[in-house]
Amino acid sequence: MPGVHRERVPTRLLYTDAEITAARRLRLTPDQVRSVARQLWEGRSLDAERERRLDEQAVPSASRAPYRSHVTRALMTEMTAALGLGDDQTAAEEREQ
Repeated sequence: MPGVHRERVPTRLLYTDAEITAARRLRLTPDQVRSVARQLWEGRSLDAERERRLDEQAVPSASRAPYRSHVTRALMTEMTAALGLGDDQTAAEEREQ
């Protein structure tokens, strides 16, 4: 619409840190990460599935921080397999860390 100025919202306000990190490492957009996550995990987001798995493992809320990255990496591996991205890309991403 002419004359309408739309303010650009920073990506970090639209997506979670996990979605942004997964998108960067998997070379996807954050929207694609959301879509794949919802398809893989019964409508749950990457973050919701991570928290569900931490609950399943009975990890106390106060001590979850060290476990989150491990679970997130496992979820990204599942996404990589589901998308058929292959181990070459995953290995390259891990070397970048």
